[in-house]
Amino acid sequence: MILPNSPYVFLLDIDNAFIDTEKLRSAIFHGLASYLNKRVDSGEEKTHRGYWLKIVSHFYEEMRKTNQIISMDELSDRISLHFKLPQQEIFQTIMRVDPKNFLFADSLKLIEELGKNNHLVFYTEGAARDQILKIERSGIGQKILGYQAFRLEDLRQHNYDLLKDWVDTDEKPPLVLVDSNKKSLKSLVEVFSEARMPIVLVDDKPGVIRDAIDISKETGINLVPVWMKKGPYAGTVKKIEGALTFNSPTHMKRDLEGSLYLRVEIYDWPPQTRK
Repeated sequence: MILPNSPYVFLLDIDNAFIDTEKLRSAIFHGLASYLNKRVDSGEEKTHRGYWLKIVSHFYEEMRKTNQIISMDELSDRISLHFKLPQQEIFQTIMRVDPKNFLFADSLKLIEELGKNNHLVFYTEGAARDQILKIERSGIGQKILGYQAFRLEDLRQHNYDLLKDWVDTDEKPPLVLVDSNKKSLKSLVEVFSEARMPIVLVDDKPGVIRDAIDISKETGINLVPVWMKKGPYAGTVKKIEGALTFNSPTHMKRDLEGSLYLRVEIYDWPPQTRK
């Protein structure tokens, strides 16, 4: 894959971009339901997995009412306290679900291709430990060896100095940046733009993609938004004007090069791919 104007800085989401997070969460809930069905003596009428699946889902949704980001540690703590079961035993039940089984086709191949001549930054929402475990256990970590991981909250407190150092160095190891939301997108884009490289943002949320389009218009930064049309937001809109759209990592792997060349011809003058 030879991209125009490379190298790029790729800001890559994980959930529902490379991993089918909805199916992964469902598998975790089913695993917990099976565990509770075996471990809790609750009467004959409740000894079926459907009942316990509702219980696990209820715990999760109740916790989300007060905290948008729920870690697997917090969920296992809640179940442990309620049923007086060992927390570590519950957490190990969660860990038996392998994220590698929920990778979208060609995810690892795409990441490997993008990493050959570009700089990869995984910018993801969630609990830091959960996201790092997801990266390691899915096999993504093996494609970004030597990566450095940070919580955005910690970087913000120090005015993004560590990211500015990354921008200023020739050797740029892959980064994993974990945030509780993506309200820091503009600040991150502005920092990475100092590397004087075009930036490609890949995300499954239309709201994040629209924010990226607005940032590009406001700042003039060379930022290419890519909507990965997967997960629960895939059916919300058909197309986002100003963004590239791919239906899967396979689609992106096949067509990204041509799409970027076309974008260069449309937005840069004189055209760079014509004689």
